[in-house]
Amino acid sequence: MQKINNRRRGLFAPERKLYNRAKKIWKFLLFILLSSSSVQAASGLEPRDSLFAVLDLDTSIVATEEKNKIMTRFRLDFGYDQTFSKFFGDKDLHLHASYSFRYGPSASDFIGDIQGVSNIDDDEYNKLYEIFLGTNLFSWFDIKIGTMDAANYFAAPENGSEFINGPAGSSPTILGIPTFPNPTLGVLIHTKFDNLDLKIGRYSGETNRVSFGDTFSIAELGLPIKENAVLRFGFWRHVEQRKIDGASGAVRDFYGVLDYDFSENISGFFQYGTADPSFSGIERHWALGFIFSFVNSGETVGGIMTSHTKLRGETEELLYELFVLFPLKERLSIKPSLTLTRRPFGDTESPDAITFNVRLNLSL
Repeated sequence: MQKINNRRRGLFAPERKLYNRAKKIWKFLLFILLSSSSVQAASGLEPRDSLFAVLDLDTSIVATEEKNKIMTRFRLDFGYDQTFSKFFGDKDLHLHASYSFRYGPSASDFIGDIQGVSNIDDDEYNKLYEIFLGTNLFSWFDIKIGTMDAANYFAAPENGSEFINGPAGSSPTILGIPTFPNPTLGVLIHTKFDNLDLKIGRYSGETNRVSFGDTFSIAELGLPIKENAVLRFGFWRHVEQRKIDGASGAVRDFYGVLDYDFSENISGFFQYGTADPSFSGIERHWALGFIFSFVNSGETVGGIMTSHTKLRGETEELLYELFVLFPLKERLSIKPSLTLTRRPFGDTESPDAITFNVRLNLSL
C-alpha cells in the first residue's frame, strides 16, 4: 500500500510543481499590486502623467480530452510618455519610451493553435519595447518615427480591445506585421480630412528590428459612417516573408474592419482579411464580436466574439471567447474569460481545447 501511494505521489509531482510555481507567482505579484495600491491610497499621491506602468497577469486552466494544465504568466510594461508643448515653434513634440518583461509559459504552445487564446502569450523576454518621437508637420499630417507596435495604429478593431485572444488585436492574415512581441523601427504618417482618415506606415521587417533590408508597408483608409460607425480598409506588403517550404518571398493582401456602436451600452466589430496560404497556411480570416456595458453596474463590461480562420486544404480553426470585466479599484481590474478552440491549427484529429483564464490588470 505504501508503494502505491509513493507511485501516485510520483505521478502527480509535475502537476504539483506547476501549481506551486503558479501559486508563488500569484502571491508575489498580488503583494506588489496590493502594496502599490495601498501606498497610493494612503499617501493621496497620483502617478505622474509622464510615467506609466501596465501589468497583465494571466492564470489559465487549459483542458482537452487528452490533457490539462494550469499555467500563470505575466507581461509588465513601464516607461515614459510626455508631450512637450510648442517644442518646434507652435508645434508639440511627443516622446514615448517603454521597457517590457514577459514571463511564463504559453497556452497556445500547449494547445497548438494558430490564432492565440491570450494576447500576452509568446516566448519569455525582457527588452526595450518601444521608443519613438512624434510631431505635426506643416499642419498637414502627424508623423511618428521610431520603434513602434504597428497594431496600435493599424488593423485592430477599437471595439475589440477588451478581448484577450490574438485575432482581436489584428487579423492573423496580416503576415509579418511588427506587433507584440517584436515592434520594429518605422515611420508612421497620419492625416485627417473632412470625411476620411488616412494612415501610412513603413517598418523594418520582423527578421531585424532596425534594418530596412526587409520591410513591411501598410496603408489604411478610415471612412466614418454617420456618427456611430467607422469602416476601415487596409493594404499591406511584406518583402521577405518566409513560406512554409522554407523559401522567402514578397506577400501582399488586404483587410477590412468595421466598428459599430449600436447604442450607448452595446457596440461591436467585424474584421475580414485574406492571405496567400503558401506562406503561413492561412487563407482567410473573419471575426465578429460584441461588447456590453451593464446598466447601473459602474464600469463592468462583458463581451462575446467568434473568430474563424480558414486554412489551406479545406481545414479551419474556430475560436469563441466570453469575458466579463470587473473593476476592483480605479486602476485595478479582474477579467475572467472562457475560450473554446475547435480544431487547433485546422487538425481534425486534434482535440478541442477549453481555456478558463483570469486576468488581473494594474495600470499606473
